Amino acid sequence: MILGMGTDLVSFDVFREAVTSESHSGILLSVFTDGERSDAQAGPVPEWERLAARFAAKEACVKALRSALAMRASPVAEPQLAEIEVVRFASGAPVLELHGQAKAIADLLGVTQTWVSLSHDKEYAMATVILEGDSGKVQS
Repeated sequence: MILGMGTDLVSFDVFREAVTSESHSGILLSVFTDGERSDAQAGPVPEWERLAARFAAKEACVKALRSALAMRASPVAEPQLAEIEVVRFASGAPVLELHGQAKAIADLLGVTQTWVSLSHDKEYAMATVILEGDSGKVQS
């Protein structure tokens, strides 16, 4: 059963400006793991485009967790973007690894599978995240 879904769209121009801005670059880049930054440097696609897609995936995951939490009466602390990691299967397909508060929330909700789709064109990166699990496991 689908427990939550989130989508995010990132403008390459806005993202690139934020990454290159002295006042924001350290903060923005701190949301990426060493593995994500290393993976973004590989291949023909510019690093900042790959990071923009990963940023969209992190934001989409937070939105999916929020939508799943909407059924809960008690508030839960939000995960940090750095706790959501975009890694790749050997095939190259993206997958999410959740850590810290993000994993705790997913466990609380009974999430058994995360699905992520990344896409980008000349101007934007987009990501959709679906959280799948057993709705009977959602705890109050």
